[in-house]
Amino acid sequence: MVDSQVKDAIEQLKQTAASSGMGGNDSALVQQKVQQIMQQATTQKQTLYAQAMQQNVTNAVSELSGGNATLASIANMQLAQSDQAKSAAGQMAEMALLLNKGG
Repeated sequence: MVDSQVKDAIEQLKQTAASSGMGGNDSALVQQKVQQIMQQATTQKQTLYAQAMQQNVTNAVSELSGGNATLASIANMQLAQSDQAKSAAGQMAEMALLLNKGG
């Protein structure tokens, strides 16, 4: 996207220079303007790249956080099931003792 914008800007600059008498494609002024456009494009690309990298890091952290939340939820569910199993085992033991006393 940036490359096509640069190409368009340079082409427009050359056309404007030719029609206004600023000089041909090889004139120092045109070449200076082309260099400015190229430098601005490089800066813009670097900024976009940095933003994309930051977004990737943010997405990765978010994904990991979501994974951690899922794991925590599973662990909590397993703890609850373990507590329920202990409670059920205790009730069974009490029933067994009661049955033994009665018999």
